[in-house]
Formats: sequence, C-alpha cells, structure tokens
Amino acid sequence: MSPGGKARQSAADVDAVGVAAAAEAQASAATAAAAAAAALPVDTAVSPMGVPLSVLLALAERVPRGQMLTTAQVVEQYIVPQTAQQRCSYVKLMGSLEQPVGAPCAYVVHSWQVQFHTTVDALSRHFAHLKAAPDATFVWIDVACMNHNMPSPLCDATLPVLCGVLARVGKVLVVPDAHGQLLHQARACFEIWQAGLVDDATPHDKQHHERLVVLPAVWNWPALEFRWAMIDWETADAACAEEAAALRRAAAGACGAPGGL
Repeated sequence: MSPGGKARQSAADVDAVGVAAAAEAQASAATAAAAAAAALPVDTAVSPMGVPLSVLLALAERVPRGQMLTTAQVVEQYIVPQTAQQRCSYVKLMGSLEQPVGAPCAYVVHSWQVQFHTTVDALSRHFAHLKAAPDATFVWIDVACMNHNMPSPLCDATLPVLCGVLARVGKVLVVPDAHGQLLHQARACFEIWQAGLVDDATPHDKQHHERLVVLPAVWNWPALEFRWAMIDWETADAACAEEAAALRRAAAGACGAPGGL
C-alpha cells in the first residue's frame, strides 16, 4: 500500500474508533441516567398530588401568546429549567416553595402538541363555569405532576400512582386536539380507558358515567371519530418503549391483553 493509502486507512481507523467510543459513551450515559432515575422515590417521579389551577394560569401568563408554544415546548423551556436543580416535578417544587398543593379533584388528559394556552384556556373556562376558585381547585396534569428531568417517569413502579389518582378523582377532563392525535397516544388511551372502568362494587349510576368530560377546546368530529375507531395498543405512540410496555402489562393484568380498546 502506498504511503498515501496507509495514511487514509489510518485516518479511517481513527474515525471508526472515535465513533465507537462516542457510541459507547452515549450508551453508558443513558444507562447511568436510567439507573439514577430508577433510584428516585416513586413519588418523585409521579406525584399523587394536584397543582392549583391558579398555578397553571400563572405559568400561562409567563408564556407569550404570540409565540404559540405547544405544551411540549413549555415543558422544555419553562418547567424543566425551573425543576432541573432539584430534579423533581413542578408540583413538588411548588410544595417545597410552600405553595399550596392538594388532592386533585380532576385529572387532565391532553396532547403535548396542542398550544399550551389552548389547554389552559379550556380548563379555565370549564372551572369558571362551575364557579370554582382557581386557588382551591387542584388538578392532576402530567406537565406539573410528573418529573420531566428523568428519562421515563412512567414505568411499572410508578404506574400504580397514576392509576390511583385516576381512581380517586371526581372528573377526568379530556382536551382533544384538532386532528385527534391524542387518541393515538398510548398513555391517553390508557387514561381514558381507566376513567371508564367500574369496580364490581361500584354502582353504574349517572354520576359515574359523568366522570369523563370532553372539553370543547378544538372540535373536529370526523378526525376524532376516526381516531376513536382506530385506537389500538399495538400501534399507539408512547414516550418510550418502557412506558409502552408498562401500559400494556397494566392493561393486560386488568382486563386481559386488549388489542384495541
């Protein structure tokens, strides 16, 4: 081989080693992060407590409406930076700052792809109609009640906390998106399904059937009807493989491995 060829081969070998080392370092970092997350107490990953509606309204006031940020962007740009130092959920941070937190009266099912203001406005209108005081109205919503400083806050260990909240709240509020993508998300499907479960000891009364409430944030009935008809655990999106597996195992344990809901 010519000197030039040897030099190119040597450079290629160095690049290959560098790529392999980078991949190994990335995998090692991911493993360490997952281990650190697993070591956190369950209630640090998923809190059973609710956040006051007034706290969500205050957060929405800090987010410029003109930027039309989605909920995912608000979590990334506002919630994660505020909670990064303590590596906790927003509601846990509020508690540490002596802000009121409490048992939630409602559980919110929503899409992170919807504008944050759209979701908060829908909640605000709903509770204003009920003449509920924002400071005394506690809701469970994942953006505030799950720890977003860890790879996967929802897993086999933490899912019972979420199910416990769903079982205790009086209302489950669904905020749909225009294209019905919410109904193609595994966790949203699981939450809606859980909201409709009735224990044998629970009477099938009117109050139970009014637990699930769809808030008129965005209406596109053809899209929602299509998505509802196409709900399928095998194709629904999840935040990660661990979350998807935990949801499927929980559903299988409760009703026998549903293919569709």
